[in-house]
Amino acid sequence: MGRRKKDALPSYRRHKPSGQAVVTLDGRDLYLGPWRSAESRKA
Repeated sequence: MGRRKKDALPSYRRHKPSGQAVVTLDGRDLYLGPWRSAESRKA
């Protein structure tokens, strides 16, 4: 596993089993709501 650059943005991706959008910050997964919804993109 590589290291992120300090100013790099986390990747917005889909958690397939739940259909939720997720990002990883400080090694923790944060679920943002339904994939590709305006709510999850804003979060």
